[in-house]
Amino acid sequence: MAAVPALPVSLSGRFKGSFAYFTIKDRLPQILTRVIDTLHRHKNEFFEEHGEKGVEAEKRAISFLSKLRNELQTDKPVTPLEDELPDAALWNHYLDYQRNLSNGNGEPSWFQSPWLYVECYLYRRIHAALAQNPPIDNFDVFKEGKAQNFFESQEAVIALCTYFQELLKNIKDLDEKQLQEELFKLLQVSLWGNKCDLSFSAGEGRSQKSSPLQSLENMIPYILVNDMEKLWSLLVNTKKRNTEKSNVRVDIILDNAGFELESYDHVLLNIPVTREQMNQYRAAAETAQSELAALSVKYDCAQSELLELKSRMVSKEASFQELKAEAESYKENNARHMSRLLSLQTRIQEMEEEARVLTTSKNQAELTAQVASKENWELKEELHELNAKLNKNLNECKESTTQVSKIRRKYEELLTQLSGFLDTDIREKEKPQEHLMSKVSEICKENLTLKDQVAALQEAINTHEMESRANRETIMRLVSEVTKEQKKAAGYYQDMEKLSKMNSYTSYISGYHC
Repeated sequence: MAAVPALPVSLSGRFKGSFAYFTIKDRLPQILTRVIDTLHRHKNEFFEEHGEKGVEAEKRAISFLSKLRNELQTDKPVTPLEDELPDAALWNHYLDYQRNLSNGNGEPSWFQSPWLYVECYLYRRIHAALAQNPPIDNFDVFKEGKAQNFFESQEAVIALCTYFQELLKNIKDLDEKQLQEELFKLLQVSLWGNKCDLSFSAGEGRSQKSSPLQSLENMIPYILVNDMEKLWSLLVNTKKRNTEKSNVRVDIILDNAGFELESYDHVLLNIPVTREQMNQYRAAAETAQSELAALSVKYDCAQSELLELKSRMVSKEASFQELKAEAESYKENNARHMSRLLSLQTRIQEMEEEARVLTTSKNQAELTAQVASKENWELKEELHELNAKLNKNLNECKESTTQVSKIRRKYEELLTQLSGFLDTDIREKEKPQEHLMSKVSEICKENLTLKDQVAALQEAINTHEMESRANRETIMRLVSEVTKEQKKAAGYYQDMEKLSKMNSYTSYISGYHC
């Protein structure tokens, strides 16, 4: 068994550049906007018919539709229907089916779900917006557009019906090939009648103002798929396979009301495809001729009534133009108000942004202030510690100053004592310390000289010790002299030791001053 090819992915708004994307992004929001505008324009009519209840219902419906438009434009998830209309359960069941298809990849939304589903869902929500808000629940928001579109297409409808009447008159003279051509021609008229579909134009008027038969040849290149030959073969072969008494049923789906209704159904419904049907239409045409005379009289009466109606329409048209001008004025005012509203919204957004920036700056400033406060507290603690250290150092400095004063006095006393020991006057000297040091240096040199002399004497004593044995008296005398000299030397030694101590003390004082 041959494998069944997988179905392609459903066309949706996530494919940018596609008709589905254009539909959901532009067409559907425009349709909602026109519906809201239609409700608003009939506000006075609702008030006249239903009073305040009608106005309140109109406001609720507009609020519902405005929310719906926002959901559509921001690709919000498709929500279940909450009304109690008979088909609500069926719609919600299909929504669950769409959720199961997503396999956990997110809720069905306006741009991600199949385009045909969300467009039908939009019209169902529009119906719910009115059905849930009586007493305006029976108001048709599309009636005006449909009626105007059909009215503006009257010339094309009359041209098409006239052509078809002529076709029926001469149909008995047509062979099968000519009949096929006429069917193909009317099928093309039916095809291009879709141009008048208001949903395609987002509610803008696209009436058929000229005969569609005149432009069929030019439109052939724009037909993407052409199965008219197959359709003809199917109809003819189906009729041939059935008996003469059986009928072939052809179902025509009615999904529009306007020029496309006339081109789809009323014309195609009457086109024959077999010789038997042509005979039936020939008999019907002969019968219709007799009726045509009566209709002609009625037509003349209708013409006179039409003229009267036209005169009334002229007056109504003047009133309509006045109302239209007033409506245009209201639209301009509304546009100005909308412009001001958008400006205010922009300003509010800017102010909110500024408020957020100021809040952020405030938070940063508070954080900086907290950090600065903490740092200030730490600096105060550090300053307190430094003050304590400074006071301690000042006290130490005072004590040091006192000690320096004491040492200076002691130093001066020492210098005075030393000058007394050395028998020198330092009061008039510029540098008494250097003077004393020079004196001490001289004493040290003299001491060294004396040491040398003592050493020489000691050597002389040692030399003459042998000779002193011969002359003890001389020796005794020399010993006496030596003893005296030793005593002097001992005195010198004591003086040298004192000078040495004084020299060390002087060096200490000098090092302290440095």
